[in-house]
Amino acid sequence: MYKIILADGTTIDNLELNGNNFIPETPIDANIFNGNLSKISIIDSEGNIEELNDFRIVFAEVAGKQSFIIAEKSSEEKRDERVTNTEVDIVTLEETIDTIFGGA
Repeated sequence: MYKIILADGTTIDNLELNGNNFIPETPIDANIFNGNLSKISIIDSEGNIEELNDFRIVFAEVAGKQSFIIAEKSSEEKRDERVTNTEVDIVTLEETIDTIFGGA
């Protein structure tokens, strides 16, 4: 069995691994992954730990059970995130300037 620890410390226990699909004993709420994938620790039954950074989750069904795959982000996804983060930084900077100088 495997255990996964997400960035905020949320733990998903008792995961079966089938190929690269993690299969939980009971369905899990997909929302626990939102904003929580900057650091992922995967612990196998022998206590070996693999650390992953900035991955994504892909849900699937295996033999009628919910499963998920931890997948690398594509270069397009990484680029889109950088663009979004840059846009947020620009808006934040504009708001800060308006606050300091009282707007135009």
